[in-house]
Amino acid sequence: MGLTGDEIAEKLGISHGAAYKYLPKVGKNYKKWTEKEIQILTDGIAEGLPPAEIAAKLKRTLNQVVVKLCRYRQSIRADPQKREILYLLTLGFKAGATPKQVIQGIRKSKILRRKVEDVL
Repeated sequence: MGLTGDEIAEKLGISHGAAYKYLPKVGKNYKKWTEKEIQILTDGIAEGLPPAEIAAKLKRTLNQVVVKLCRYRQSIRADPQKREILYLLTLGFKAGATPKQVIQGIRKSKILRRKVEDVL
């Protein structure tokens, strides 16, 4: 039997993450996330479900769900338009506004006036 990824990394003097990046992905579940799965993930978080329950619904590991959530949040933070809409949504809901009032407030936003229709 061959060496583990950690043993290879140690022998080469590299991190285990770097070693696993280049090793063949044999016997592991590396299926890509579908739009439907991402929607189930975001809906589950919006409903307040724990990540373990969302993972069970998606038939994925808890780690896969947690990593996807982190990367999804990073993609929102990297996009100024999405970040601004998220900020306005948060402000609106904290103030006790209805969803309709929040969307009207976003549409009135000077920063997003032209682009908001593309996102909503």
